[in-house]
Amino acid sequence: VAQTLGVVAGVVLGFAAVQISIVSNATLIVSVTTAVASFSGPNFQVGISWRWLKYFMILGGAFMGLFGIVAVGCFIVAHMATLQSFGVSYLAPWAPLQPDALVDAPLRQPLWLKFRRHSTWRTKNRRRMGDTRGEDNP
Repeated sequence: VAQTLGVVAGVVLGFAAVQISIVSNATLIVSVTTAVASFSGPNFQVGISWRWLKYFMILGGAFMGLFGIVAVGCFIVAHMATLQSFGVSYLAPWAPLQPDALVDAPLRQPLWLKFRRHSTWRTKNRRRMGDTRGEDNP
């Protein structure tokens, strides 16, 4: 509740600042959008990470404008490309590029259409075993 009240108070103060021409409409829109987006994190630790990323983006934009925002975004993506979870790249299948796994990247195929495992998982046997159609299908 306190976080929501802080956002509402910030919007009201931002609107007042626009009315007396201290800040522009675009600044208020960006600030409100980031404040509302800060509620999208599933838990407190994720919220802290989003907050740090938001501060880096704001600093990049403050010092170098749109180029700074793009540069900070590129640094964030480059850092994400170096991360791994259980030996699998955080940005798999895009970094490193794995064309056979890109089939499931934008939209996932049904399991009954998949006969092979992706190279992302590095299994000994790439062929799936058993019936993947589910228990309801004979």
